[in-house]
Amino acid sequence: MDARGIDTAPAHNGVDLEESFVQYRLDPDDRNQVEFKLGYDFDAERKERVSYLVEMFLFIPRDLGFDEKSYSKDRFYADIDALLRFKSPRVGLAELASGDTEWIPGPDSPLDSAPAKTKFKHAKRLACVFRAACQEQIHSFRGKIDGLDPSDTAQVSGLDSCAAALVSDLLRSSEAMRALGSRLVKDDEWGMRQEDWGAVDEYLSLLAEDLCTTIAEHMDAAVKNRPEVGGALAASRKELILHAASEYEYRGSRGFVTQVHEGKANEHIPYHWSVLKRTVEGVLYLDVRSNVGRAKLVRDLTGIVAASVAMLFAVYAAIWASTKFGTASWPFIAVSVVSYAIKDRLKEWGRSFLGKKFTYLVPDRYSHMKLDGRRIGWAKETMRAVAPDLVDPIAFALRHARHPNKVAEHGRPEIVVHYTKEISVRSGTLETIESSGFNDIIRLNTSRFKERMAAPVEVYHKPNPETGALERYECAKVYHLNMVLRLESKGGDSGSRSSQEELIRIVMDQNGVKRVSVLDTTGSELIH
Repeated sequence: MDARGIDTAPAHNGVDLEESFVQYRLDPDDRNQVEFKLGYDFDAERKERVSYLVEMFLFIPRDLGFDEKSYSKDRFYADIDALLRFKSPRVGLAELASGDTEWIPGPDSPLDSAPAKTKFKHAKRLACVFRAACQEQIHSFRGKIDGLDPSDTAQVSGLDSCAAALVSDLLRSSEAMRALGSRLVKDDEWGMRQEDWGAVDEYLSLLAEDLCTTIAEHMDAAVKNRPEVGGALAASRKELILHAASEYEYRGSRGFVTQVHEGKANEHIPYHWSVLKRTVEGVLYLDVRSNVGRAKLVRDLTGIVAASVAMLFAVYAAIWASTKFGTASWPFIAVSVVSYAIKDRLKEWGRSFLGKKFTYLVPDRYSHMKLDGRRIGWAKETMRAVAPDLVDPIAFALRHARHPNKVAEHGRPEIVVHYTKEISVRSGTLETIESSGFNDIIRLNTSRFKERMAAPVEVYHKPNPETGALERYECAKVYHLNMVLRLESKGGDSGSRSSQEELIRIVMDQNGVKRVSVLDTTGSELIH
């Protein structure tokens, strides 16, 4: 994904959509954060409650200074951010350009007589549909460019035709969407405000421009690696650049602020882009309200029970000592002092013991999920740090898939963060949403893991037997954070279940995340 929010990575980064439920994104401008996107599908026409269980097993090397006690729940939830949003409906760019779609209804449609709020919401959803269509075009063109044979005239001609068709589809879809927006903007109480449509219109223009420039940038990178394809890509690239320039000029004619100023920092462009992105794409996000009251109540209750048991011991010891020795004796005083000290330890032990027992029953965070003010489901989150021998055996085996013996495992001392999120939603409440499911976006901030890392370069000296010299080699010093992600789904009425697992490796050094790799069930790297 680039700075403006377009996902420029291939879908699932090369893994078949039918085989993987997780995508990841590594922002090249922020090497401290990795984003994972998990997909949940639902059928809005079926009136059933569907449940999803997400489990994350994060294996952290102990030499980074983490153990089961030092990595607390508060530290973990400070490092992780989770969002729930609907998947963007999938509509092809050519279909949008044809105008033959429910997203661009004709005149006198029910949308024309709908309230202004409904019009604005539809316009924002239409922009999200357009964004998804642009992403598909980027993925498609990347594949065509990477596989281009400059000596194959049919391939070159086909790429030129695709570029021309893309520009044509962009022109016609933009005209159709802008015609719809102009029709929905009215001065009366039923009309969408001009400033609301202006935000959507500017967002659409930026998406179209960014689609063209992103493909052109990939063409430039291809030419840099394979100069012989430069001539084959020239005509297509020119088409894309001309359309990108026309979108830039359009925004200038409309008075939009996303214009470059020579000699200035132009900080307004990324800032305004983020404002537009939140305004438009906010229509896809669920209203999730976290409630930690239950977890706090349980912690308080376990503390009360532990303190009561400890106090009962101290009172019983005092009664026994007073009966045995009398209250005005040294033995009574000694027993009282010792029993008080034991009571204090009993209270802490009891609170720790009961807390561990109840942590499986009560979530750390309980959240209500709402759509347009209606409650449609809930989410529960729990985290605990454990030793590897207490981890689910399937997840542990997947983590060590390439390690043939116990020596290999013991040479990698780790702690495991086990994070679970259970989501329950009644799909029948989502009939008004043109979406096939949710995306659970989990952002992991890795900056805390860098604190104890060694320098990113380690020197190795190789002896040369012929010259007797020591040859100096600089080797990259990296650390591996291995993650097993598991997604289980259950249909309420049908009782059907499905489960998927992924093994992901985050490769880091002292400067941050270097790459993210998806591994297969044998631990071999698939893609990165």
